[in-house]
Amino acid sequence: MTRQGTVSPRISVVMSVFNARRYVARAIGSILDQTYREFEFLIINDGSTDGSEEVIRSYTDPRIRRFDHPNKGLAASLNRGILLSQGEYIARMDADDIALPTRLERQVRFLDEHPACVVVGTAAEVVGADDELKFVMCHPAEDVHIRWAILFDSPFVHSTVMYRREAVISVGLYNELGPAHVEDYEMWSRLAAQHRVANLAEPLLRYRDNPEGISHMMRAEQEVNALAVSARNISMLLGEPFPVGRARAVRNLRLVAWPKPSLQEVRQACLDIAAVQKAFEAKHAEHLGGRPHVWRAIRSEVARSDLAAALFAGQLRARDAAFRYLCRAMRRGPSLAISHLLWRAIVMLIGGPDFFARIRKAVRAGCGMKPRG
Repeated sequence: MTRQGTVSPRISVVMSVFNARRYVARAIGSILDQTYREFEFLIINDGSTDGSEEVIRSYTDPRIRRFDHPNKGLAASLNRGILLSQGEYIARMDADDIALPTRLERQVRFLDEHPACVVVGTAAEVVGADDELKFVMCHPAEDVHIRWAILFDSPFVHSTVMYRREAVISVGLYNELGPAHVEDYEMWSRLAAQHRVANLAEPLLRYRDNPEGISHMMRAEQEVNALAVSARNISMLLGEPFPVGRARAVRNLRLVAWPKPSLQEVRQACLDIAAVQKAFEAKHAEHLGGRPHVWRAIRSEVARSDLAAALFAGQLRARDAAFRYLCRAMRRGPSLAISHLLWRAIVMLIGGPDFFARIRKAVRAGCGMKPRG
């Protein structure tokens, strides 16, 4: 029961606001206009100094519950909101994003139909400062694929998620003393280790790529802290320490964003990805066996890492190594969604116009052929 003696809503929407005057009205309005109507809306003003508080107080909808405190950061504000909430489900919302009208309805339905799942996120339309659409951001949908993705980065758009309140409380809420600006990634890692999680493929939120937001202003620190979480997740899978430096190399290889790697660094990153894949497939063999499409997707991701390694080796003029990585990529992921022209560009970079035919011949022969020259 609520304090007024009425039945508690099933959903508590929790939004922290810090200096978001330009966008916060759109965010609030998008929640109040949801097709699913029975919710409470907790808005925590985290010490705003730009007039956001006045915008928040201009709303009189009885579903809104307002709270103010000095600036404490996102993790502390969200924890306060969760502990003050009364709903079975918590829906996250950011003060500069826009929830699409059926967001809450679709997520409630999913959690009701999947009682073992504790978190469900969605895809998101990424928009600029003036609402122009940039692209659609998607993450893996199924639990076992998300468990793979979480080894390397956050598998959810934070402001899209809805989660079960008791599950989040049971794992200790957001870590207020942990790495800054990755409080969501760190908590997903703890939740996914114990519970099933999911994403909806449908975009149900417009995510603001805000140049004045935390993700831009604190990007360098955020990336460093995300690597620390990734290294910890990989360490837990492998059962041995995994240094942050090697986690960085793995990420650089996966993103094909590595300014000046050495051949040894490329080789080690490939070995690490292969070791992670082997350990992951052994741990989740039962789940992967029933989801061959996920198994193939993971193998294709590893194959793309081999392709990236071939590119870096080619830039280093290490033709033998580049040849081996290309052969391995084609063997692991023959149906890679990579254009023929891109393959040819990489091959030309590495070994000249006749190299592509030699690679295909080697793959067909089981990679038993060594390159000439």
